[in-house]
Amino acid sequence: MSTKITPPVPLVPLLSRDNALDLDSLGSDDLMTYIQYPGIAKGHLIAPQWRGRARDGQAIDETANQDVDDRLEYDDNGDPWMPIPIVNSKVVALDQGEVFYSYRYSEDGGNTFTDESLRLFFYVGKRPWMSRLLLPVAHLKESHDRCVDVNSDPVLDGATLTTVPYQAMAEGDELAFVWAGYRPGSPTPIVETYYKTVSAEEVGHPLEWHLPYARLQIIKNGYALMSYSVTYADPVDPAAPQTYSAEQRIAGVPPSEPLLPLLSVVGHAGGQIDPSLYPFGVPLRIPPYADPQVGDTVVVYADGENSSIQLSMQLDITNVESAILELRLDARWLQAHYGEEVSLSYQYARAGASLSSDALVLTVRRQLRLLAPVVKDAQPYDDDGSGIRKGWITASNAQNGVLIDIPEQDEIARGDRRWMVWSGHDGDHEVDRPIDGSDWRYKIVSGVIPADLGKWVTIRYAVVPVGESDPHWSPPFVLEIRNFEGGWPSLQAESPKVSDGQNGIRLSQVGQFMVFKVSYWQFMDEGQLLKAHISGIRDSDGETVSRTMRDESEPVTEDEFYDGQVLVKVSGDFIQQLRIGEQFDVTFEVSFDKGNSYKSFGVKAFKLLE
Repeated sequence: MSTKITPPVPLVPLLSRDNALDLDSLGSDDLMTYIQYPGIAKGHLIAPQWRGRARDGQAIDETANQDVDDRLEYDDNGDPWMPIPIVNSKVVALDQGEVFYSYRYSEDGGNTFTDESLRLFFYVGKRPWMSRLLLPVAHLKESHDRCVDVNSDPVLDGATLTTVPYQAMAEGDELAFVWAGYRPGSPTPIVETYYKTVSAEEVGHPLEWHLPYARLQIIKNGYALMSYSVTYADPVDPAAPQTYSAEQRIAGVPPSEPLLPLLSVVGHAGGQIDPSLYPFGVPLRIPPYADPQVGDTVVVYADGENSSIQLSMQLDITNVESAILELRLDARWLQAHYGEEVSLSYQYARAGASLSSDALVLTVRRQLRLLAPVVKDAQPYDDDGSGIRKGWITASNAQNGVLIDIPEQDEIARGDRRWMVWSGHDGDHEVDRPIDGSDWRYKIVSGVIPADLGKWVTIRYAVVPVGESDPHWSPPFVLEIRNFEGGWPSLQAESPKVSDGQNGIRLSQVGQFMVFKVSYWQFMDEGQLLKAHISGIRDSDGETVSRTMRDESEPVTEDEFYDGQVLVKVSGDFIQQLRIGEQFDVTFEVSFDKGNSYKSFGVKAFKLLE
């Protein structure tokens, strides 16, 4: 056996292209390393030389000899290699440290050993500055916090991989995307490589790959390492090497972190969006996320019913220090999705970190510049600076209903569907047809008005242009319906009637009941709630006594409405106990809003005579 041949370096499959060991990828597992040299066989003895230097300078080594025995495995090419596990605690203790790793081996049970192998040097723990020497990591759209739920609906048809543009990007460049999937507990990845040639139209834009669902199924409860490389189409130096990206680890488990907040359209309140308002592009603002770093990449995903587009940026120091992250979406893409809902979301990423946002949903349509409705007979209030038109109308002017005009304007075509909405105490009342003889005037019938006496209502109208299905809403007109200042009917004694031509009631004429009458009042209607009370001084002790003659349990009946009067009564016994020569009072109230408030017809005083 020759002892002069230098054995090859040990193998550490988990090392990233930046020559660093990602402790997040390692998790709680022991680090699997492998020794592979020509002629390796059972019965050999391996002497590992793991020399670790922790961040604080502490030596953390592993040098225990390992027998080559039944643990011997075979790589993807069928060649034997010996797994040498390094206990997890020793590896984790080296975070932000370094390792020199080599070995010697013996073919005769330890009597003679080979020379030391070539040494492997690597870093433990991610170094952001090292990742910045590589191309940025790729983005997996359907992931969040570097996790993907392989059973979720969004990935059943596969997933979207995105890489951001690079400075030297040119037509004809060849990109190779590598997806290395690891099943749970398996040290050997299942590797798929996807290729793309950059077209002239793609230069300067993010590139997109489709990842089949089968690739995701493999990593359920496992993980994948994804990376890509660029081979230049026409480099100045023909010997220019490939350029590689940093590697990103994706776990095949559901994410648990909350999503990032929504992005926003600058100057837009949400809901409908009109592409014509953005001739220079739609400005999108990404909220600052925690711990942004120079070199981070942000991808915005704009998704419509039949097409998607990606925007991207790579942060520099100005983004980090100002916390301003803005991109512009081509308004032509929005216009191509007119009448549809589109969603806008974003994802930031760097080696070892990636988070996604919730989606902002917008409806793409031209926003009509509608005028506020005009209320006939309404008196305007002075402008209060709110921008909302306000006015008032008397109850007397509303007795026969309220007329409201939609202003004629170029924004509304004759064939557009439109309707008026009166939002008052009883909710929304819609009128979908104008009055006879007019295309623009609508009437709120008198039966709607009483519930809003003394209150404010909001009036607006909706327009649905021909070929569309969703309404455009006008600005509101806020209207106060002022109470009647008078004109309520007077309550009268019906049986017995007054005997002195004024207000005297003779006790001798009171029979089993005394009856009072209220004649028709403005807005009287069946079902309205009433209250009627009588009170006077009791003869025996001078105390005030009262009696309810009618309450909410007895609303206006159909007969009373058509008769135009309401009769209420009190027992003769109540009148008999009152003091002769003293006054007794009767009150009557009606509610137009189902008991929420009452309008009083005043107090009617009568004098009890012998």
